[in-house]
Amino acid sequence: MDVIHLNHAQILSGVLHKKPEDINVVAPDANASASSQSTTSPSAIVKISDEAMHLQVMEMYKSAPQTTYVEKTDAEYAAMTYEQLIDERNGEVTGPRQPGDTTLKIMHFHGKADVAAAVKLREQVLENTASSRNLSAALEGFKAAVAHQYPNIKAGFDIGFENGKPVVVSNNLDEKTIAKIQSMLDDKTNSKAVGLKNAVNDFNENGLKMINMLIYEEKYKFGGTNELGKKVIHREAPLTLAEFTNNISYTQAGHSSGSYTWAKHADVIGSTFYGVKYVYEK
Repeated sequence: MDVIHLNHAQILSGVLHKKPEDINVVAPDANASASSQSTTSPSAIVKISDEAMHLQVMEMYKSAPQTTYVEKTDAEYAAMTYEQLIDERNGEVTGPRQPGDTTLKIMHFHGKADVAAAVKLREQVLENTASSRNLSAALEGFKAAVAHQYPNIKAGFDIGFENGKPVVVSNNLDEKTIAKIQSMLDDKTNSKAVGLKNAVNDFNENGLKMINMLIYEEKYKFGGTNELGKKVIHREAPLTLAEFTNNISYTQAGHSSGSYTWAKHADVIGSTFYGVKYVYEK
C-alpha cells in the first residue's frame, strides 16, 4: 500500500473561493461498521498534515467578507456634518446588520473623523456657553428698559417660554402688570425686546443642538444589564424644543454660564457617558 504526500496548496486551491459552509470536511470514523465500508481495499492512503488543515482554515477565513477603510482628506471631513462624522467614526456599526452579512464591524476611534467630531462638539459647547452669557446681558437690558418705562413696578419678573415664544412670568405681579410687560416684550420696534427675543432663540438653538449632538454621539456606547438583569436605558430620539424649554427660567439659564443645558441633558438623556450616569429599566 502506497502513502501519497500531496502538495497542500494544490489540494486547497479548490476551496479558496468557497464559503466556509460550502466546504464539507469529514473526519474518518475508526468505528464505522464493516458493512458500511467499501469491500475494495484502497491502493493508496492520502494523508493531510496538521499544517495543511491549519492552512485550509486560514484560507477559509480569507475568503470571508472583509472591510477596507480609507480615511478621507481633512477638507472632506471639515465639510461633513457632526452626524456624518459620528457615522464615519462608528464605521459599519451604524445601522442594522443585513441578513447574511458576516462582515466584521469596526469602529474607527482616534482617526480623523473622530477628531473632527470632537472638535465640532467642543465648538458647540463653547457656543452654548457664549449664548448663555449673551442671554443674561439681554435680559438685564430688557429689565432695565421695563424699569425705565414703568418706574412704579417694584416686583421682579422672569422670562419663560410658551407656545413657541418668550413670555413674562411672575409670582408677585398681577395679571394687568404682566400684560403690560408682555406687550413691551412683543413690541417689534423695541430694540431691547428684540435683542432679548433673539438671545432667547439663540440660546434655545445652541443648547438644543448640543444635547442632540450628545444623544447622537452616545447611542452606540451603552448596553448590557445590571446585577438584577435590568437593561441600560439610553435615549436615541432627538430632544424637542418643547422639552428643552419646559419650565425654563431664562434668568437662571443666563446666569448658569451654560450649565443649564448640561443639567437638562442629564435630566432627559437616560444613561450618559458625560457625567457617568446609568439608568436601568424598571
